[in-house]
Parts: sequence; structure tokens; C-alpha cells
Amino acid sequence: MEKYIDRLNVGFMLNHEYFIPHAELLINSIKSDVKFYVLVPSTINKDKIESNLSSEKVDIIVYDFDESLSKFPFADKVFAAAHAESIASDYLLWMDVDSIFLRDITEIELGDFDINIRPVDKKNIGIEYSLELNDLWKDLYDYFGLEDNFNPLVTGIDNLTIRPYYNAGFMILKTEKSILRKWKDAFLELCLSKPFEKYYDESYLYKIFIHQAVLACVIMKYVDKKNINILPDNINFPVHLYDEHSQRMELDLDSIICCRYDTYFNKESQNFIFQDEIEALIDKEKHKLIWTY
Repeated sequence: MEKYIDRLNVGFMLNHEYFIPHAELLINSIKSDVKFYVLVPSTINKDKIESNLSSEKVDIIVYDFDESLSKFPFADKVFAAAHAESIASDYLLWMDVDSIFLRDITEIELGDFDINIRPVDKKNIGIEYSLELNDLWKDLYDYFGLEDNFNPLVTGIDNLTIRPYYNAGFMILKTEKSILRKWKDAFLELCLSKPFEKYYDESYLYKIFIHQAVLACVIMKYVDKKNINILPDNINFPVHLYDEHSQRMELDLDSIICCRYDTYFNKESQNFIFQDEIEALIDKEKHKLIWTY
């Protein structure tokens, strides 16, 4: 990424002051000189966040969120990501706050792609490539005018071959393409429409993951296949799912560039080994990284 690093902005959402230690850990783990955009909803007091995080390289940005969408657990992420894209220039790395860089960010290899992204870790509401689309995905494809002719992906943890379905927790994209703003617009129009309401009653998983399903369709609709780069397993590696990883014995742990930890520090048995420098950063805040929010 070296030739792109001076054009890269890093954005993440901080929707509660509980996540301040997570944000500090993420920012301190990135040694390269990048600009950080910390997206904070207008519904919370940002004073404590500013007092802890403000610096020359960090901007605290307030975004508006439609509270009528709060029944969708990750709707706020869609709004925050779109707002970050609207103010960032060149390239935006949009990621989850509970993430750490274990190696230098410049080790991520980027070509001239519109978006660089990972498949989902687990299939969840995705569709295996050998099966027919279910009703939800048929309606999504119809809404976006998509044909069922896209190349498959392989999930990171359960190693299943699925139709395109991407992880919304780590994306590097060209902001000029407005992918995240198209995501927000489609999410707003689609999620509250009558034809989709029945799916939320059918399964709570649809409420949880509809944002990622919409993102997949936006990418399929608006981004040419040749401009989508699927990032390797050593990027945004889910350490909280390490024991479930189907190929964990083959992994070169030293090659992992960045990871997401989620509830990892809640576990009594922590089997993933962090490098000494990162472990020292974590140890300072480990008790604050346990999920109680």
C-alpha cells in the first residue's frame, strides 16, 4: 500500500463512550501517518470522546442517524460509513473499532481497484453457491435488477462456497465511487419497504445482517467485477473465531496484518498469541476491552 498510504483515510464508528479504549488501541496500533475520522452519532455527548481522542491526526465527526431504523442492529454503521465517505478524499479504509493492526498498514497490497473487501467470516444469511436463491435473496436481486451470474466467494471461517456476500467491517475503497452512499440510500429505501417486512418477522438474523446483504447487492450492481479485489485471510482476521477457523493449523500467524477481536477478551481461554509489542498495548487496556455494553 506504500504508494497509496499518503492518500488513505481511516474511518470507524464510535457509537458509545464505552468504545473509547477500543478506539485508542486501534489508533495506536497504526504507526503510519494517516488521517482518522471517528464517526459519532448526534444522539450522544461527544465531549468525553474529544477529550480522549482528539489530536492533529484525529477528527471527531458527528453524523445523523434515523432512530426509526434502530430495530436493525447495524443500521448506524451504514449511516456512519456513508458520512465518512462523503468527507474523505481519495481512499477510505472503513473498519470496525474493535480492530488492531498487528503489522504495518502499508503491507496491505492494493492495486487500482474501486473496492477492496473480505468475504463474510460465516455464511449466516448468505446462500451456498450450489443452492438456489431463497426468497429474501430473490427479492434483493429483483430490487437491484441483478442476474444470478456472479463469481462465488469462500467464507473465511466455515470455508463454504457462497454467492457474493461481503464483510462490512473492513473495506478500502475509492471515495469518488460513492459506494457507501449508494449503500445508505438503498438501505433506507429497501429496509422499510413493505415487501421486506415479512423477512424480519421470519428470522431475527435478517434484521442483524440485512445491511451486509444490501451492501453485497450494491457492490454487484454498481462495481464492475474487475474492480473488486478480494482481500486475503491475513486481513481483518477474526481472532474471536480463531478456534473455529477451518484452516487454523495452516495459518502463519505472524503474517496477519490486522485483526478484529469482538468478544475475544471475554473468553477465559485465549489461544491467539499476539506479538510482544501489540500485547503490551493490549495489556494496558485489556480489562476495558471486555464486552459488557
